[in-house]
Amino acid sequence: MALIGVRYPRYCPYTIQQQEDGSELEILQTGQVMGKATRVNVTINAEAVTQYADDGPAEVVTEFNSGTVQNDLNDLTAQTEADLLGKTLNDGEIISSGDDNPPYCRVGWVESRILNNTRSYIGQVFLRAKYSPPSKDLQTKGQTITFTGASLTGALMLNADGNYERHKEFSTVAEALAYVDQLCNLGGEPPELTVTTSPENSASDVSVSSPIVATFSNIIDHGNAALFDATTYAAISCTSSFDSTKKILTVTPAAPLTASTKYLFTLTGVTDAYNQTLEDTAITFTTAAGR
Repeated sequence: MALIGVRYPRYCPYTIQQQEDGSELEILQTGQVMGKATRVNVTINAEAVTQYADDGPAEVVTEFNSGTVQNDLNDLTAQTEADLLGKTLNDGEIISSGDDNPPYCRVGWVESRILNNTRSYIGQVFLRAKYSPPSKDLQTKGQTITFTGASLTGALMLNADGNYERHKEFSTVAEALAYVDQLCNLGGEPPELTVTTSPENSASDVSVSSPIVATFSNIIDHGNAALFDATTYAAISCTSSFDSTKKILTVTPAAPLTASTKYLFTLTGVTDAYNQTLEDTAITFTTAAGR
């Protein structure tokens, strides 16, 4: 695999609200185009800790410690500078003060790669970055023109869920860009988070071997799904997995369900890529009679 290009940098500032239970809620602002990318450099610092036993290394644990991202652009607009560095923008004038506080933001772009002469595209998003004011290095015009763009450097951190990045590979640029745009909240207000299930609520004659499938309108970040006997409320052992879009959840019972039995399926704490939380959902269905 060879990475051969980068394009379409995006960013999305956000604020953090502390919830009563101590958790964090990210309030995303509308995402924006950062500019045109000339270069992106990401450095991840991981700390390795080694346990020694019997006079030798026995276990090694490597964890994310910190990181930096450098976005080189063809130009830095006043709006982008104000958004990412916490500066004041007034009628086209940037005002910098000692009290400027750059916001947390998501930052993403599309990477191009080639493998076995086949191109693909990776949507890459880092989930919590905080940028610092850039330095300037200017030189006078000489006999030849030297292009000088803008460069922004930010610190990368873990978000409240302990994650620092998400990425996915696609066959087209449009698909990769749509993935980045959704995670970076471009396009104004985020789309409403909804869900449909199969079987539907109050369905009957459901096969005892059928999985329960929940299809969401947006990319899901986290949540809980559970299945119970609707009469005894005994929990049913299941495995849960998302498809590659992270919009379709399949819940498969570990063993066939009991015939002619009513079941309760619940979705709780389901939160999408925009940090919208789905209202807790519960459906019931009844399995088919035994043959």
